Amino acid sequence: MSPTVFVRRSLAYLLNDQAQAALRDASQAQNVHQEWPTACYIQAAALSKLGMEEDAKDKLKEGAVLDSRRLNSWATQDYSLASLFAGFLPMCCLHPFSFLMSTWFSELR
Repeated sequence: MSPTVFVRRSLAYLLNDQAQAALRDASQAQNVHQEWPTACYIQAAALSKLGMEEDAKDKLKEGAVLDSRRLNSWATQDYSLASLFAGFLPMCCLHPFSFLMSTWFSELR
């Protein structure tokens, strides 16, 4: 199954207060596509909802590392606007969790 399917279903679980199911699907997405930061971010949100704050912070840091690698590779290659936009869309799905992420990102700086 596509990692996108797992992440979308995970997000749906999160929005319906089913954090354990969300964590399971986000973990499956990362198993399928190990270099995808979105899976880490959704795992972080699920872990936070489960009260596992330290694990959530670790997953958020892992996602940030993957994101920085991806951004660095983009800086050295010529990408079309369409491919850059396609990479941005999964992050738009995380907007409802921006309140959760803002604190963690400030700690990373």
